[in-house]
Parts: sequence; structure tokens; C-alpha cells
Amino acid sequence: SRLYSCMGAAEFISEHFIQPLRTGEGYNMVNTLVYGILLLILSFLVLRGLRRAGIRLSTDFFIALVPFTLIAGVLRALEEFARVTGAGVLPHSYLFLTPGIYFLTAALAISALIIARRLSQRWERAMFRIGVLMLLPLLGLYLHDLYIVSAGRAYLASGEPVQLNPMAMVRILVLAGVFTGIAGGVLHLLRQSSVPNLLIISGVALDSASVYVAFTSLGYSVEQPFTHALLGASPLAYPAFKLGFYLLILYLAGDEGDDTLWLIRVLLLVLGLPMGVHNSLQILLGV
Repeated sequence: SRLYSCMGAAEFISEHFIQPLRTGEGYNMVNTLVYGILLLILSFLVLRGLRRAGIRLSTDFFIALVPFTLIAGVLRALEEFARVTGAGVLPHSYLFLTPGIYFLTAALAISALIIARRLSQRWERAMFRIGVLMLLPLLGLYLHDLYIVSAGRAYLASGEPVQLNPMAMVRILVLAGVFTGIAGGVLHLLRQSSVPNLLIISGVALDSASVYVAFTSLGYSVEQPFTHALLGASPLAYPAFKLGFYLLILYLAGDEGDDTLWLIRVLLLVLGLPMGVHNSLQILLGV
């Protein structure tokens, strides 16, 4: 019975976690729930470590984390390009997929924090600069992938050459600007238009716009079950729900708050901006 139990557990893990990564299907109800729990556990462990080190979350610290969320988005786009085309410099690796990307990004941010605190008393600014320096080589790799596609040297599994999607990128940016303007206006009415909140809203607006354009104009499929259900009801249901949900959380969190409320803001940034960057860069590459 123990053997059958182990075999059943192995099949369950393979079906819900391993195979979706191998096939590119991504998310299902089981792994989405587990990944969400892992993210919360990781976040509170990091918060506990910061408190022991005497570090308080603040606006400056929040801004210092922005380059690392961008790193996560760019890495995902580079990995997607490598997986789909077999080209590019960055190898296809589970480390650049969920949940590995969260652990990798957290490790980079923590390393930058430790270095910044040793280098400068104004460590938040130093951490931000270290993050930018880490981001620049990845942007160089992305430009390399753009060059491969524009030169006709990247191919899909079907054998067709990959085509850049600049007009889709323009639509995403315009729509993201509209969403940000609307949500920013709501934040202003709620008297919550701080820099962190505007960064959060900009990230979720980019995510919403990229998903909307990919689903309605480009025929992309959606990995997350809940997102698929919303888009199936109405393409505008996804951005409306997500922006509305984020606005509600930001309103309840208030202006400042303790470290737990700041952690909620960080999680909102992490769940919005990297996805928006990943989706947009992937769409521009045509994969």
C-alpha cells in the first residue's frame, strides 16, 4: 500500500507541477494555490529576517525593489523565447519559471541589500543602483533576441520564422496608459496617490493591457484558470476586476501603515509588474 501511495503521490506531483512546466501549460488550480501559499510563506520569512536585521519597510525600500521586479519580468521573457524557439542566449530552465523565479529574484534582492548596507548609509539608493546594474545585462540579452528575430534567425516549432509584433506592443502601452490614468484618477479621489501606489497600479495596468491584447488580438491562450474564466465572460472583465481589486486593497492599506501593510504593497507589485513586463516583451518578440 505504501508503494501505491508513493506512486500516486509521484503521479499527482508530475501531473500538476512537472508536466505543466515541461509542456508550457503553466498553471492549474492546484499549482496556482500551492505557488500562492509558497509566495506568502517566503514573503513573511523575508519580513521576519528584515525585522531581525532592524530594517523597516518604507517608500525608499519599496522603490529599491522595483529593478528586481523588472529583472523577474525580463528573465521570464528571455526564458519563454528560449523555450519556444530554441534560440537566444539564456537557457531554458525551471529556475526562471514559477516558483523558481520568485526564489531567484528574492536571492538577488537580498544579496543586493546586504551589499548596499555595507557600502553606504543611504543603502536604499545603493540597492536601487545595484538592481539597475543587474538589470542592464538582461536588457542586453533581450536586445540580442530582438536582433535574432529581426534577422529571421528564430523559428517556431512549426518551422515558421518568428515575427516581431511592434504594433501589438504599441497597443499594449496605449491601453496600459489608459488603465493607469483611470486607476490613478480613482487613487486621487481616494487620496491614496502615493508613489508606491502609482507604481503598483502602473504594473497591474501593464499586466491587464498585455493580457487583453494577447487574448483579443493575437489569439494567445491564458494559463491561469481564474484569468481564463474572466476573459471567457468578457475581455474587459479581467482588467476591470484586477484593477478594482488592487484599488480596494490599496484603499484599505491606507497611506503608510506597519511592515505588514508594506509587505502587502510589495506583493501587489510583485504580482503585477513582472507579469506585465514578461507578457509585453514576449509579445514584442512574437512568441
